[in-house]
Amino acid sequence: MLKEYIENHKEEIITIPMENIILTEKIHNHGKFTPTNKPSEDLIIAVRQIEQDKYSLVVGWAEYMEARGRAMENIKCVVTTDNRYNFVRKNLKTYHIGKIKIPEEFVNHPPRPEKVQQKIDYYNENGQFRRKLRIDKTGTLYDGYATYLAAKQLGLKQVPVKCVK
Repeated sequence: MLKEYIENHKEEIITIPMENIILTEKIHNHGKFTPTNKPSEDLIIAVRQIEQDKYSLVVGWAEYMEARGRAMENIKCVVTTDNRYNFVRKNLKTYHIGKIKIPEEFVNHPPRPEKVQQKIDYYNENGQFRRKLRIDKTGTLYDGYATYLAAKQLGLKQVPVKCVK
């Protein structure tokens, strides 16, 4: 989602001091961060301005944490007027849950009920799932069966997806 958004807004990228970016969204305080080897010039986030020279992280938490871990003074940003919820809603690809094809191996090996309940609890607390379902170009589920089952139990009609090759 962020990668596509940045691709479509390349000309709007600006550099902002790290010290001017704050985490205001609840979801940004839950993650476990694993450093990557992404080049510093590829660390780009979306922020919204909340005061003069103060910005709130909208999306790009992993990139933000990577930059902070490297003690970078500045990070590339695209400024949006949306908060995280609205940004995700506008830019997230969704798929009708009834059209997702479930492979037989998933049906034959369902996740533990506790795992599905954890997904439901996370959704109820945050208004979204931690990760998107991964589907292929035919609409067949590739990864995220526990999230799929949680979405079904929640009665969701549309679910966030990422298409994989």
